[in-house]
Amino acid sequence: MVIIKEAYPGDIDRILPVLSEEFHLNSLPSKRREAQLISFRRLFENHWHSDKKHIGFYLESKGRVVGFLAYIFSQRIILGKNYRFCNFSAWGVNRKYRSHSLVLINPINDLKKEGYILTNFSPSPAAYKVFSKLYDFKTLDNKQIVVPYLPLNFAGKSIHINYNEDIKTAELNERELADFEDIKNYKALKIQIKHSTGTCLAVFSRHIEKKKIALADTLYISNPGVFIKAVPKIRHTVNSKLKTAAVLIDSRLIRNEGKILFSFKRNNEYGRLFWSESLPEEFVDNLYSEFLF
Repeated sequence: MVIIKEAYPGDIDRILPVLSEEFHLNSLPSKRREAQLISFRRLFENHWHSDKKHIGFYLESKGRVVGFLAYIFSQRIILGKNYRFCNFSAWGVNRKYRSHSLVLINPINDLKKEGYILTNFSPSPAAYKVFSKLYDFKTLDNKQIVVPYLPLNFAGKSIHINYNEDIKTAELNERELADFEDIKNYKALKIQIKHSTGTCLAVFSRHIEKKKIALADTLYISNPGVFIKAVPKIRHTVNSKLKTAAVLIDSRLIRNEGKILFSFKRNNEYGRLFWSESLPEEFVDNLYSEFLF
């Protein structure tokens, strides 16, 4: 008999072996394996002001954990209103129990009734079909703008950028400050852009693609207009600091603020997914997610 149970931070030692097996961690190089284990461990923390105390659900058979799906809860103020989010991540089920996989996402309907904004930012092909066809998740966007590294900074003196600990929190607006305080202790690169037309907070994380190319994912942009003006400097400094070949920007994050020179678009075949009855998709960024881990 297979049963579903809420997972809590204290269940980490029972659940990690399933994630390790299903995500083939033992086949990874040692540094990448250790980095992935650190990321998985962060799933077992209560994040970002949630009134939910559990961190997902697991499947149990004969006293042994055979499957897990992480639920990353958060609360944020957007457009002056409080929104509750749940992002789904790290879905792994022992091969023998794959027929029970869908049990782990049955609670989705309850979260919908409670008014949650639901997201899945990095679905596998199988998960993409399940979330979109069975639970009516929509694609946030399936295009990414690729901004390759350039060795020179073409922004001139009109753009000034502060990084991480040098960010002046007194100059952040209310929403930027709340988001910055929530993520300041995570490893992502935070930048504060200043221009005569305004300021912008942006956040980036580094990841390795299948071809072993390091890229910088843009997780958050508070002011797309200012961000676009700073791209000539961002493409140089962010790639330099993160040791990446290019910055990736989901197309919705810049809201048609203008074209970026020396960039190109690529398809994200299994794009970011979300479900919401209240929040427009352009206000759903990638920040409160596993990308920070």
